[in-house]
Amino acid sequence: MGQSLSGKLGVYLKTKGYVVTHRPSIPPSSSTGGGGGPVEIYDVNGPGIDRLWSTSLRVSDYIIITSVCSIKATQAAIKSVNWIITGINFTLVIGCFDIDFRDGEIQLRASLPIKIGKEQLPQAEVIFKETWGRHVATLSKYSSEILQALLNPPPLPSFISTTNSRDSGGSGSSGSSGSSHKDVHSGGEQDVHVQVTCDGCRMRPLVGVRYKCKVCDDYDLCSSCKDKGVHNHHSFTSMSTKKSSSSPSSSKSSSSPSSSSSLPAPAPAPTPAPAPAPAPSPSPAPAS
Repeated sequence: MGQSLSGKLGVYLKTKGYVVTHRPSIPPSSSTGGGGGPVEIYDVNGPGIDRLWSTSLRVSDYIIITSVCSIKATQAAIKSVNWIITGINFTLVIGCFDIDFRDGEIQLRASLPIKIGKEQLPQAEVIFKETWGRHVATLSKYSSEILQALLNPPPLPSFISTTNSRDSGGSGSSGSSGSSHKDVHSGGEQDVHVQVTCDGCRMRPLVGVRYKCKVCDDYDLCSSCKDKGVHNHHSFTSMSTKKSSSSPSSSKSSSSPSSSSSLPAPAPAPTPAPAPAPAPSPSPAPAS
């Protein structure tokens, strides 16, 4: 019986000098990867993986490579760090960085399918090697920049820092890729769709108008990607976080009667009739 794909991947990583630790398999009923088989999980450390990151490999119907940063962003720094990693995401071909706004955890995550139905893709091992190489290269290239942002959060651009404090979250890029989004969304306060990711350029949170696919269950685009024709085989609904400034109460007050003087004066109440005078008492009869 041939070696499983997860076993082959483990052997490959060991030949490259990585320390691979196999965790107990997760049974199919608990699998988050979909499909029928168990989930094999490996912790991986070694060349190119900065000590700042803990990296794991999950193999089921998908291969998921996840690196979790050992330092979490403080609440005060989350927006600034998110601005930096979103800019980095514009440069990535495979995978993307993400930050959890609840606790400041940062991840680099890449996933690829290895099965169609029950059939394993013939090039799954080759695709994994390419994805793994890019994942490790991304960690090596950007770890110092992310660490610097965690320790000394940069100031946010003005068009983000002026948005509502509850909804704002930095996103975009400090390079030329991000400027295209800034130009598209320039002028005034911008919509910030917290916890929404553009499925075209991976901007998170999505800044500006959100376009939600009418066909797919969970597919959103920013206006820049929409204008480029990304996913143009489906129609979209535009969504905004801004509320209308019209006040229904003002229209009600303008349509109400202006004053009571425009109404006819009420008729005066009738004066009550005087009470009748009491009857005179009869005179006593004369004595005989």
